[in-house]
Amino acid sequence: MLNYEDFQQIKDLKDKNYEAYTIIKKMSDFCLNTLSISFHDIKNHIAYISSYCQLAKLKNEPLTQTREFSRIETGLRDLTNLSTRISLLRYSFCDSDFIEYRLSDIWKNALDTVKNYASNPSYKILNANTVENCSFKLFCNPENTAQALSEIILNAIEACQTGNAVLSVSLSEQDDFLHLSISDNGSGFSDEMLVEGMNPFVTEKANHTGLGLCIAAITLCMQNGNLQLSNTDNGAKVTAVFPRL
Repeated sequence: MLNYEDFQQIKDLKDKNYEAYTIIKKMSDFCLNTLSISFHDIKNHIAYISSYCQLAKLKNEPLTQTREFSRIETGLRDLTNLSTRISLLRYSFCDSDFIEYRLSDIWKNALDTVKNYASNPSYKILNANTVENCSFKLFCNPENTAQALSEIILNAIEACQTGNAVLSVSLSEQDDFLHLSISDNGSGFSDEMLVEGMNPFVTEKANHTGLGLCIAAITLCMQNGNLQLSNTDNGAKVTAVFPRL
């Protein structure tokens, strides 16, 4: 997968050696056009999952207690992995979506999304001005990055089941990377969640899909960053790591 340096080299190549740039562009277009084969595979996965859902429904038992449940879960994981590979390939070749963008503006867009979707309207975010007033820039897809941050914040709010959700934000620099940490005052991550929490469909919350942190992790991975899960004395902490310009 391409990283920031690769994107910059391709952009420089466009000015210095347009012929070579054209060849690379044709290769990327070919790869994207052949993705239609994978979409056929996705349809097959959906049909597979649907058939086992129907069998489980006919048994009139709780879904998790049916024999078909493990096959449904496997099918969903395979479908997610396939979709992820397609997304990664698209982002590897499509540098047009990546621009220099202020982290403070991405944060603002993420908070706007949280306001619309937060299940607990009484949440508080402490030290948010740390990000709002920072001048750091990222090389990223701003819309997707804002979505990743909103997923992290919403996950933290929903982890505070007492109704008094208090989040705390911190920002630090480590080896040319920005570490944006969001902590909550919930019960913290279980040992299983610390290991599996970024995998699709892994959750300990009722009526949740387990895709929020997975989406955030994939988005950061596509930008040469990563997501880290840990616990504090007061709850859980999720850290988004970005390469700094």
